[in-house]
Amino acid sequence: MAVAVLGGLAACTEAPRHPAARAAAAVPPLPRPRPAAPAAELRPEQLTGLSRSQALALLGPPEAATTQDMATVWRYRRGRCVLSLTFYPEVGTAGERVLGYEFADERHAAACLRRLREAGARHDR
Repeated sequence: MAVAVLGGLAACTEAPRHPAARAAAAVPPLPRPRPAAPAAELRPEQLTGLSRSQALALLGPPEAATTQDMATVWRYRRGRCVLSLTFYPEVGTAGERVLGYEFADERHAAACLRRLREAGARHDR
């Protein structure tokens, strides 16, 4: 009986004799690709307080930039989607921050911002 048990154990620890069976056992399955994480949704009110570099990172370079008194206005346009960001000097620093924004059509501000952000992302490539 001991011989039968030892023989059975030896059969369990032996590698498969067929070469194809060994190759299949040695290769782990490939991991499934993960879908890309969507960019976090940006709400229009989150534009307030952005620095110039943050606005550039989100939206790319503006179509036009003008200076009005102490403010700098950047204008973005994508078809009928138009956004103006108004930067004012930040107290105590040399930087500027967005203190105002205006969409040509406030009813579609979120969709417009999404389009401008997608266009800005394509510009960075």
